[in-house]
Amino acid sequence: MTLSNGQSITIPVGSSTGTASHTVRADDIYTQGSETLTTVGISGTSGGNFEAVGTSGTVNNTVVDDADSTTVVLSSATNGAAVTEGGSITYT
Repeated sequence: MTLSNGQSITIPVGSSTGTASHTVRADDIYTQGSETLTTVGISGTSGGNFEAVGTSGTVNNTVVDDADSTTVVLSSATNGAAVTEGGSITYT
């Protein structure tokens, strides 16, 4: 079978199912939000030795991303000691 996203599924003899994988965005602490994948359907069939193949269904998936928290901690080279007015302090 050819899917509308260009992928193919081969159903082996004696089986009634086949699979196609789709790689989704990796978990990223800066890029958040859900990712809606393109609706996929069957666009064509080839081969033979099958009785009937339903090709009218489609699937639409959404990958839901969890909200990773980002923590920022500031510290200074003076370790809390006073800095003279007009001086400089370095935060790391």
